[in-house]
Amino acid sequence: NIFLYLLNLPEYNYSISVKYLFFMVDYLEIKRNFKEIQKKIDSLNYVRKVKWMSILLQIKEQGYFDKRITNIDLEYIIFLSYSVRVTYFQTVEPRDYKKSEFILIVNKLILPYLSRTGLTVFENWLSRQHK
Repeated sequence: NIFLYLLNLPEYNYSISVKYLFFMVDYLEIKRNFKEIQKKIDSLNYVRKVKWMSILLQIKEQGYFDKRITNIDLEYIIFLSYSVRVTYFQTVEPRDYKKSEFILIVNKLILPYLSRTGLTVFENWLSRQHK
């Protein structure tokens, strides 16, 4: 189920982000001071956005998102997801990082966009997280 795949991605993202925390925290500084790295980052971000859009479109086609959701809304979800992931590591003290909190924060951003079917799957996923 591609929707469950989406809900499980923040768990993997958390581990990678903690491992490369310097990159998350100093992201803008790195981009500003290393132009070649900035070009590579921008290129990778574009590829990542295309892949994300493909996943979100499949989730929409499978009926997990509200039918009124547009591609602009999906692009906004991508933007929000990226923003929330980076901001978490930039604003929370490292000693206070909690994987479960991170996963929930990232995944809750899609709640307003879900269909009834999507909400049911989300609620089932959430109940399994808290066992």
